[in-house]
Amino acid sequence: VFSDVDNIFYENPFKHDLGRMIKTQMYDYIYQANGASFKKRSHTCLTKGHMVREGNTGFYYLSRNATVVKNIMEMSIETCKSHSSLKGGDDQSIFWNTIHDMRKRNTVSYQHCSIENGYDVISSSNTTKKTASNEDAPFSARMCCLDPYYYPIGKESQIYQVEQREFVTYHANFVTGKEGKIRKLKKARTDMTGWNPNQFNAS
Repeated sequence: VFSDVDNIFYENPFKHDLGRMIKTQMYDYIYQANGASFKKRSHTCLTKGHMVREGNTGFYYLSRNATVVKNIMEMSIETCKSHSSLKGGDDQSIFWNTIHDMRKRNTVSYQHCSIENGYDVISSSNTTKKTASNEDAPFSARMCCLDPYYYPIGKESQIYQVEQREFVTYHANFVTGKEGKIRKLKKARTDMTGWNPNQFNAS
């Protein structure tokens, strides 16, 4: 599991969805959706099994057996090195662009989880399933997203208006500087204690 330093654990994610999905040993890659959700289990990556256009690379699980995803990461790193001075050359966009590009080129097929078939079941009716154009792809990868209701990022300011928040983790991104991140972390909890580690239990 990789986590940016500004992704704060308010509860233990290994006792929540993340841990449960890891234990199934079904997934090569479990990622954080690059957005927010104001209702439980309502994001289309879960309800329909639709892989997102771009996930957030600041918090994810990568299986030790995920050869395909590891290769994509290595390709992305090399691309970052050669395009570091170009617009849009950030690692996150390059990684997800590579994922979609390999599907288009029929190099990799992806399977995605869906709560329609059970949260811990690979969807058979999603946009990234094997189709006539990629059913012969030589490699495949199994993926799932974390529910952004429980695992939000700092992109959507509207989440601060939700009275009942049940964040397991909160990623204080989309802001620069230490003080800006601290302000986001304070606001992330309704009791304004999101920056005080003594006020919550992540055991």
